[in-house]
Amino acid sequence: MNLTNDLIVDSYKILEKHFHNQFQATINEKEIKWYNVKYSHSIDVFNAMCELIENENKLKDFNDEDKIRLKIGAMLHDVGRFYQMKNGEIQKELNHGDMGKNILINSDNFDDEATLLFIKLHDGRFKIEDEPFYKSSNDERKNFLKLGLNATEDSDIVSNMKIMIKNNRFLTFKDIDYNIVISDEIIDAIVNKRHFNGKILIPSAYNDLFVKLALVRLLNFDYSKKICNKIGFIKFVLNHVDKFLENSINQNLATEVKINDLFKKLEIVKDVLKKDGFEI
Repeated sequence: MNLTNDLIVDSYKILEKHFHNQFQATINEKEIKWYNVKYSHSIDVFNAMCELIENENKLKDFNDEDKIRLKIGAMLHDVGRFYQMKNGEIQKELNHGDMGKNILINSDNFDDEATLLFIKLHDGRFKIEDEPFYKSSNDERKNFLKLGLNATEDSDIVSNMKIMIKNNRFLTFKDIDYNIVISDEIIDAIVNKRHFNGKILIPSAYNDLFVKLALVRLLNFDYSKKICNKIGFIKFVLNHVDKFLENSINQNLATEVKINDLFKKLEIVKDVLKKDGFEI
């Protein structure tokens, strides 16, 4: 594949095609909202990637073709999301990264293996070390592939942080229990900086908030952390922890044991984030 800036325009057309394919095939309001959100998010992740490449020293020295790979991967990272919604319900068991890779290969004749790798792996379900293309690459390309995947993950997370703050998404929980339940697996994911299994999410406002802190912990680059601090994301999340705690106390949902457990885990998380350079 000849990688030029024209291909970025082509990737945008691919994104639009898959968006419109699904958007025009439904009258379900939930699906329409889903497709609109994922389309806007894809454009935002592309913009976040462009900004990251421009400002992160570890990425500045990549050649022009590799920078195009990163931008296209960001643009198309969620193509699989358009096919994850069925009958108004998100099919969480379907891996949208792997779906996106296969859709692009089979529907769009897209064959750049590095870009496809970023798309497949960006949500953390698969390990790059297990991929044949990565294994067969020399050390220099392996370094690019790892940093490129890190950049795709960061751009995705930064976009989601901005969307959450813009839409104040934490204040619209209708089906989430405010009872103080925080999964130890999420705390472990934060402390050890690792991807976590989404199936651990139980309907608890606290688990939801701590998952967002776990995503912040996954950021790889100094510039991404700078953006997180600039928009005040962690302070924003912690403010909602306080609100939900107050709500739980007012509704007599919080026992003294649960409150003590919350503060113990919260201090652990705050300490880890501070050491990682985040503003609390």
